Amino acid sequence: MCYNLNSFKGKKRSSLLRHKNYQGTKTLPKKAIATTRFITLYEDENGSPSVGMGNAAIIVPINSDGLVLVHTEPSPAYDGLRAIYVPGGGVDEDEDPALCANREMQEEIGWKAKRVDHLATVDVNTKYVECRVHIYLGRELEPSRLQGDEGSDWIQPHRPIALSEIEALMQSGILRDSTTTLALMLARQFLQQG
Repeated sequence: MCYNLNSFKGKKRSSLLRHKNYQGTKTLPKKAIATTRFITLYEDENGSPSVGMGNAAIIVPINSDGLVLVHTEPSPAYDGLRAIYVPGGGVDEDEDPALCANREMQEEIGWKAKRVDHLATVDVNTKYVECRVHIYLGRELEPSRLQGDEGSDWIQPHRPIALSEIEALMQSGILRDSTTTLALMLARQFLQQG
């Protein structure tokens, strides 16, 4: 699905954001054990833990040369290890995920897409993490910078990459994030299908 981004102004968030149980499943009641700025640790009535992170949107920005604009960020979970990411972040309350992805791209790398295609919506880890990620492809890029919430040295530019480099970048260790890797592979498949 391709979005005309002007058509989303003032609209409520997509129904894709709402948690849907599969038919015949039962959701166990859960209570919050600990809460931070980004996550909540829950425990259900059987003592099983889960993590709530909110929903996110990411975007694969393709420039006019057919290259992907990526950046690096440090990972708090892995002692500051820097890895490649595509732009993305948390979906605000009542924000459409496509608009979120385009906003995050402007905050993180200073570009916006006039054409946004939905590639997939996935759960980060269905068993233990409540976080739905909406994945988009951004094309027809134009410069546009918005102020983000990251510090000035948090996000570092990386050279644009070709979609044919995905496997080599994974082997090198610089491409480690599973949602970024999936997004790049989905973009490659989408573009190959024309």
